[in-house]
Amino acid sequence: MIHRFKKNTVYGGETLFGGCGCLDRNKITILKRTKGWLVYREQYCNRIFKMKRGYASGWGDCLITRFDEFHAYCTEPTIQPF
Repeated sequence: MIHRFKKNTVYGGETLFGGCGCLDRNKITILKRTKGWLVYREQYCNRIFKMKRGYASGWGDCLITRFDEFHAYCTEPTIQPF
């Protein structure tokens, strides 16, 4: 199944980070999906970014940011958009 990023959905990254016994993953919220572009907000940064949407063969949409890699199948359903 090919996955696509959806508006107002939180996605978790692939890199684990943390300290003091706490591990977490980077997260983004997709604000807008247009032809070839994604507009998103990072979890720990109060800025909005626009980046070209990538594609992982056999998996679907992907987004490679300056700190992590996000795939459309890595949703975080229990987390509200930020």
